[in-house]
Amino acid sequence: MSDDFDLNTSWDVVICGAGAAGCAFAISLDSKLSVLVLEKNRRTEMGHDWVDAVQIKLLDGSPLLKYINSIGGAHPVVFYSPNGKHEMRASLASGTRDVDRKDLAKNLVSAVEKAKNITIIFEAVVTNPIVKSGKIEGIEFRKDDKEFKVSSRLLVDCTGFSAILRKKLAKDFGFLEQTPPEDTFVTKKKYIKNFMLESQREYKIYFGRHGGIQWISSLSDDYVELFAGVIANSSTFTPSQLITELEDELAERYGNRVDFTPTRAEGGAPIPTRRCVDKFCEDGFLLIGDSACQAEPITGSGVASGMLGAEIAADVVNDIFRKKKALTKKELWRYAKTWIDKIGGEYASTDLLRRFLLGLTEDDIDFIFGNRIMVETDLASVLRGEPVKIGFISLLTRLIRGIKRLDLLLQINQALSRSKTVKSLYLNYPSEYDEDEFNAWVKKTHRIFIKYR
Repeated sequence: MSDDFDLNTSWDVVICGAGAAGCAFAISLDSKLSVLVLEKNRRTEMGHDWVDAVQIKLLDGSPLLKYINSIGGAHPVVFYSPNGKHEMRASLASGTRDVDRKDLAKNLVSAVEKAKNITIIFEAVVTNPIVKSGKIEGIEFRKDDKEFKVSSRLLVDCTGFSAILRKKLAKDFGFLEQTPPEDTFVTKKKYIKNFMLESQREYKIYFGRHGGIQWISSLSDDYVELFAGVIANSSTFTPSQLITELEDELAERYGNRVDFTPTRAEGGAPIPTRRCVDKFCEDGFLLIGDSACQAEPITGSGVASGMLGAEIAADVVNDIFRKKKALTKKELWRYAKTWIDKIGGEYASTDLLRRFLLGLTEDDIDFIFGNRIMVETDLASVLRGEPVKIGFISLLTRLIRGIKRLDLLLQINQALSRSKTVKSLYLNYPSEYDEDEFNAWVKKTHRIFIKYR
């Protein structure tokens, strides 16, 4: 159903945002529940016009997998130091596949529209959550220059990076209000026709150059993807300027074989590159997807992790409705605990190392790559959110290679140690909501992360 609703009806669930997480949550809910989905964009505007590396392994065994059509295989990656002289080969997290975001959006929105218990309204701009006596009870939104109010038993923020409802509710309910600049990448992607021979193709990532990450991926038969991302407010270069720099590199190497005419719409967006927010729920309210900062911290890809969050949240919500319990923070809490146990601990560990590495100078990173202070297995562990394990002989060898920068070696060792501590802390996220226990957990985690701002 779409664009046909009764304003006098109270909805079981109102979802703000029809991206991957919002749609996945809607279609995972029990068909007996009345569900309203509010989406600001037109039907024809759904989905970014780009390809994402999606960690579909997170959804193994999930019925949501049928909506994801893979257009590419696993990713062997070559990481280059900022000066381009040193490299390390690794792979992105296992089970990663290329997915066309337009195609994914079409599949998910179609499933939402086919569901008899779900109503989706496009071009509906959410404005304010309805809060009465400290309880979240619904949402105000605008469509066709008219103002509307609907009530809900559960209100869900799936508005992505903008996190409209989270920000509105932050002061009264203790949510993160603004994603800090150091946790935000401003990005741009460009696609051009692939001109490379099979033997020349690679996924080439510049790590730490200009305080961010840039890549040239030529693994597809059809296109070459150029990407530039920098930490917000920290670089003297814009993503557009860095895309031009990548184009200059290709032009210098391949000459007139390169046609820089875009084959897709050029675009970019701010993305959260950080650990998840501290809490995902309040009485009658949930955060799912990028609004909960559930994206992978290195690449910012949040499709699979957001859909995983949607599926876990739906399981919890369905169980609460089935048992006819109230949708309280106490009952909803296990959604956060389950998601963090599955992937949040790994992402938090990765986030700390990302912060540390991107806080180094380009010369520092060149030194680490050039002297093999970090090696391929270390990088693969970081990308998987696993502890970096270094044997005694390997440690001794690295100490000899890096003796000129003993200060840097000590910093690396400290960051690796803290990353293990962070993962352990997240795997000990409170299993039930207790205000004192939760606040103590928040203080411990923030105390570690504040060192890497």
